[in-house]
Amino acid sequence: MQGLAKKDLKERIQKVCELMGLEDRLDNKVNTLSGGLKQRAMIARTLIGSPKILFLDEPTTGLDVLVARKVRQIIKSLSKDMTIFLATHNMMEAYQLCDRIAIINQGEIAEIDTPQSIYSKNKSGDEDFEDVIAKLLGFDEQSLRELEVEL
Repeated sequence: MQGLAKKDLKERIQKVCELMGLEDRLDNKVNTLSGGLKQRAMIARTLIGSPKILFLDEPTTGLDVLVARKVRQIIKSLSKDMTIFLATHNMMEAYQLCDRIAIINQGEIAEIDTPQSIYSKNKSGDEDFEDVIAKLLGFDEQSLRELEVEL
C-alpha cells in the first residue's frame, strides 16, 4: 500500500471489498464481523496491495457451508491472476482448488504433483481422494476402519 495515492488507495479498497462481497461493511470494525466476514476481510486486506503471491492458511476453517463455498470461489477466481499457496487439512478443498499440491508428512514432502495425478497413481479400488492421502501418510485400511469405529 506504500506508494499509493490516497485516492488510488480508496479506489483499491472499494474494488477489493466489492470482490470479497464486503462493500456494505466498509464502516464496520473487523472485531464486530462474523467469522466468515472476518475471514473475507483478512483476505481483502492482503489483496489491497495487489500481491503477485498470496499465502492462505486454512482459509475456510470454521466457516459455514455457504461462506466456505464463497471463499473457495474467490480463491479459484484469484488464482487466475496470482500464485496462491494454500495450507489446508481439507483434502477435498485442495483437490478442487489447487493446480499442484504437496502432501507433507512429519515435515517431509511425501508427494508433490497435480491432485489428479496423485489420486490416479495411488488409488486402489473405489477410494476417494482423502483415502488416498491417508494411505500416503501411512494409514492402512485397517487403521482407517478402526478410526471410523472409534468415531
